[in-house]
Amino acid sequence: MTLSGVDDVPWDRLHHAYGTAGDVPDLLRALRSPNEQRRSQAHYRLRGNIYHQGTRWEASSHAVPFLVELAADPGTPRRALVVQLVRIVGLGDARDEDLPFQADDAFRSAKDATDAQVARVVAVLYDDERDLEQIPDEIQIAVDARWRRDCYQSAAKYLATYRAWLADNDAEVGARAAELLAWFPADQTTVAALVNVPSHAMIRASANLTLAHLRKPDQGVDSCLAAQLGSQDVSVRRTAAVALAYRLGRSLPGAAAEVLTEPPTRKTYPAAPGWYRPLDGFVALARRRAGR
Repeated sequence: MTLSGVDDVPWDRLHHAYGTAGDVPDLLRALRSPNEQRRSQAHYRLRGNIYHQGTRWEASSHAVPFLVELAADPGTPRRALVVQLVRIVGLGDARDEDLPFQADDAFRSAKDATDAQVARVVAVLYDDERDLEQIPDEIQIAVDARWRRDCYQSAAKYLATYRAWLADNDAEVGARAAELLAWFPADQTTVAALVNVPSHAMIRASANLTLAHLRKPDQGVDSCLAAQLGSQDVSVRRTAAVALAYRLGRSLPGAAAEVLTEPPTRKTYPAAPGWYRPLDGFVALARRRAGR
């Protein structure tokens, strides 16, 4: 049963941006509603409470498993939007310039946040009579890092699910899954899944960009990318060239360099769902890395 166990979480003792998180279970359930307006409102409210302008909270990490479960359920409408929620709650506003992602560095101060300090921050956050300035900056930073780390670790438990989404019938789900995989340590299974994604251009382009940022042995990655340089799809062709430039630098083969010097596209658009940088922006960075 979808969302089984959601009521076992002590939401009323956890907090999000607007206080206790007792509203979260019903908002999660609303993501499966056949009523588009109700679903839209649930998305809006979740983006405002467990993820608020890039900030994650005490309750946020507890919502991640249920968001993954909803996104994996074929009965959930607009599943790609739920995958997007998984991404922003699990990773916040992280952008490709933060790749390759080093979790130990990003969350280094999280270890300094004790349960007592978390409780202290929470007590001040939701007391109109008290000011957060009463709490030393180092404690605030550590608690924030702890909440961010908890969300990341919660999302990291579902790599097998993200790999399965690469073959999803919904191409946007697959493309967003490929971007998600860029943020976690890649084992051979993950690299193989990214190399062998289905032929849908949207998923392939996103997988190419993830391969660009992974630092693992080749495992056929470069030959896979080189084979795509002749693709009729501009996003596939150019992301393959971008990935080769990121991986090979000044050793970039001529065929990939030719793709990178093609005239810019007439419109600016993301390289693939989940990636915020426009395709031409990735091309410009790739040319710089290749010395072109």
